[in-house]
Amino acid sequence: MSKFIKTYFSFNIREMNICAWLVLVITYVTPYRQINSNLFIYGYPFAFFEVHTRSQSTIPLMSNLLSLLPFFLDILIVHFVLVVIRKVWYKYRNIEG
Repeated sequence: MSKFIKTYFSFNIREMNICAWLVLVITYVTPYRQINSNLFIYGYPFAFFEVHTRSQSTIPLMSNLLSLLPFFLDILIVHFVLVVIRKVWYKYRNIEG
């Protein structure tokens, strides 16, 4: 179990930064969900950004909500997927070479 944790959950600041940027880009690429006429939710696989559309007199920054827990969960999922892809890539590359 310890080897599994070291292999798939070793954190590198550079990799986590790349994963965070990927999560933010994925947010703009994936479709949003409209809960009701005033609420739009963004984020994949966990929604972490909400936009509440109200009247014109509302300050735009006050109508947004960034949930940090789903955001960090999305970063961890992207990190795990990238680590698995890298492991499979290196394994496949060593078999071919």
